[in-house]
Amino acid sequence: MQRNSFGNSNSGFGPRKKEVYRIASARVYSMPAPPRRARRYTRRSCIRGPSGWRRLRISVYDGSIVEWNFFMSGRKPILVTAGIIVRGEEILICQRRRTGPYGLQWEFPGGKVEDSEGLEASLERELREELGIEATIGEEVYRLRHRYSDRYVEVVFFRVDAFQQDVANRVFESIEWVPRRKLTGYDFLEADRELVEQIAAGAVV
Repeated sequence: MQRNSFGNSNSGFGPRKKEVYRIASARVYSMPAPPRRARRYTRRSCIRGPSGWRRLRISVYDGSIVEWNFFMSGRKPILVTAGIIVRGEEILICQRRRTGPYGLQWEFPGGKVEDSEGLEASLERELREELGIEATIGEEVYRLRHRYSDRYVEVVFFRVDAFQQDVANRVFESIEWVPRRKLTGYDFLEADRELVEQIAAGAVV
């Protein structure tokens, strides 16, 4: 576990009080309790969360946290590819596992690009692993960046018209072929919603 600067015995705010505050999936350890006469003070630190280092600012008034700001550092986004698999007027969508992050929300199949891996090669691998197909990756049709509470992603979407083998659900809660006009009726990941609306309207793909 990483210990941050709140555990510094030279902080001047009296004896340390062992408490843990959970903020946006990260933890701050050993924050010193301020004296009652202290009106307010602000401390800054770096803490390590699930997706790397983050900067944290906490304001304290009379020993109680009254506000905090938790935000991403200047790290590059995680690069992800996704496939919009088309079958006539239908699009293949996938529902995330119930027990995983963002459980039961819908998305387009794909995943993280590995080091030294091209975008198309990454998507080919992901579709093979997730759906058991050998796909011919078409043109890039959309690109976005989105900041979740626990991660910052850049997602590159490709059209997929042709593939070999039958589609098989290997990792998802469920998969469905959905007419494009009905896509907006599904609870998609926050990052995908604008794209979904454009697909449903026929503006993309």
